[in-house]
Amino acid sequence: MTALAWMLIAARGLGPQLVLIWGIAALVVLAGLNNVVISAAQMFIAMFLGAPITVGHWLTANFLPALLGNVIGGVFVTLLHVVQAQYQQSEG
Repeated sequence: MTALAWMLIAARGLGPQLVLIWGIAALVVLAGLNNVVISAAQMFIAMFLGAPITVGHWLTANFLPALLGNVIGGVFVTLLHVVQAQYQQSEG
């Protein structure tokens, strides 16, 4: 599960959940980050509508950098979870 999914589970009520979704989306946009799934959907729609984008250009300029960033971020968050679990285990 993603960090957002965990935060949504922990949030109490629809209002806080909507604030979390909006806040995370705003951070992603303002930081200029890219999600591999969302960017793929955007590129396929753009290609379907006639944008001059080739699959090769999409792969090298968009998909692979976004995939690499998503993998690095996922590994980092997973490592944080492992460290937290080990720390909690050593306390209790």
